[in-house]
Amino acid sequence: MTEPLRVLMIEDAKGDAELELRELQRLPRVVDFRRVENREDCRRALAEFQPHIILSDFSMPTASDGMAALDLARE
Repeated sequence: MTEPLRVLMIEDAKGDAELELRELQRLPRVVDFRRVENREDCRRALAEFQPHIILSDFSMPTASDGMAALDLARE
């Protein structure tokens, strides 16, 4: 059996994350996801959850943006 696809969502809008998840659930593969809203949670999820894919809102006024998420993932 194939392991679940681990997806980390960096998204501050709950509704947007729900739409993304709905689309991901259409894949012919089990999806395990986590949603984070800030840099600390993102760093923790990268270490503990070890996502295969990161989907990030590009601009979030109160949290990390897409470029900051990319920098964290590169670390």
